[in-house]
Amino acid sequence: MIRIYHPSVFQGSDKRNPYFEGWYCKCIDKDQAIQFAVIFGFSFDIEQSHAFIQFIDGSDGETEYQVYPMTDTYISKTAFQIKIGNNELNASGLVLNEQFTNGKYLNVQLYFEQLEYYPVTVLKPGIMGPFRYVPFLECYHAIISCRHNIHGVFTMNGKTKQLTNAIGYMEKDWGVSMPNAWMWSQSNHPKTEEQSDYFLSIANVPLKQWQFTGCIGYIRTKERIYNFSTYTGVRIMAVNDDKEMKSLVLSDCTYIYHFIFWNFDDMGNLKAPSEGRMSRTIAETLVACASVTIYHKRSQYAVFDQEYEYVGLECVRIHDLK
Repeated sequence: MIRIYHPSVFQGSDKRNPYFEGWYCKCIDKDQAIQFAVIFGFSFDIEQSHAFIQFIDGSDGETEYQVYPMTDTYISKTAFQIKIGNNELNASGLVLNEQFTNGKYLNVQLYFEQLEYYPVTVLKPGIMGPFRYVPFLECYHAIISCRHNIHGVFTMNGKTKQLTNAIGYMEKDWGVSMPNAWMWSQSNHPKTEEQSDYFLSIANVPLKQWQFTGCIGYIRTKERIYNFSTYTGVRIMAVNDDKEMKSLVLSDCTYIYHFIFWNFDDMGNLKAPSEGRMSRTIAETLVACASVTIYHKRSQYAVFDQEYEYVGLECVRIHDLK
């Protein structure tokens, strides 16, 4: 198996310390008022390596981080299958059976259906495009499922809810460290009945003695996919980092992409890797709101205009993005 064309599979088989790899799985059920994300991850460094389950409750921003020894894990080298303690993640679903140290108890059995995989080709092996082939980047990113349906049982602290109409999203990161500055956002929940979704990530990317601000992203509608990435010629025109509202303007040869974010008060603190160690703390919310507009450069006409809810949003030192 050539792992570069199978990004959901563990990528660290031939890696040395320091190293991290994490699978991010988000679940939103509007009917049951459930919003959460869980990360199955591994942290490798010279002094101590461990596996972890990281959980964020979107309803209140509370987060949990549970550590496991590497001896209590299983990672398939040929398939998308990760087991950490009594927890498991694969393409078919998610099992959480976790008693966190602060007392919160989760018993979750979810089933995934109709996964919409991000396309992987030789020329574009995933969302990073040709940059996926560049060796020695500090961080790599992949979209596993842009959208999928979820049903199952969610129990937290003894309260059980049946999920029948939930929407999921999965991605992953791996490498040595997360960037020193980035903005990340994703949503599958437009406020109108017209189905669409988007993903956006911009970050400072060090490359030996050089550094640039990279961008990857898409907006998917029923009619088409708008890809906007560094390798497609996108440039960052403006970044606004106000306390009440954040915004981003991107441009390529044909379109201007305008993003506005608000309602991001319920931020939860998540651990993030630096030199393989989960030593950083960053903030994320799952319930922000966003406005996404695409203007055609020549006509100035808005070819796409949508507001989203249940928006995942991370803003880490975005004033340093240029």
